[in-house]
Amino acid sequence: MHSPETRQESRGREVTELGILLQGYSSYLLSTGKSPRTAEEYSRDVRLWSEWFKRPPDFFHEPEWDDWVIHLQQSGIKLSSVTRKRISLKRFFKYLRRRKIVSHDPAKDCESIKLPKELPSWLFVEEVERVINAAKTVRSRALIEVLYSCG
Repeated sequence: MHSPETRQESRGREVTELGILLQGYSSYLLSTGKSPRTAEEYSRDVRLWSEWFKRPPDFFHEPEWDDWVIHLQQSGIKLSSVTRKRISLKRFFKYLRRRKIVSHDPAKDCESIKLPKELPSWLFVEEVERVINAAKTVRSRALIEVLYSCG
């Protein structure tokens, strides 16, 4: 990949090398069963990374990975969103490597973020009794009791 050159399309829209890569990446994600929304979000994540990085992907190296994550965390983004952005970028580099657009995958050996496991919330016995007693029919009460007993 070379410099992020820009050219004008016939309708006046600006087309960049990254834009072309992202179109291919989005199509690739869709072909692997990702939803259109997921493909759009992953592509947006890569675009945001590109705006931060300001160089073509083949200049990316492992040390920048940590700098990018720190930048995301300092900007107040939730850890789960940072994790998704990392996954988006890792998949993007995997896509570039498979298409032989970059010679190496700099994100391949980057460690993943471990999300803390949260305990599930639950209802107290009194709350469950209120929900069951609020049922207006025997059928509704039975459904609520079955759902409750199933966890």
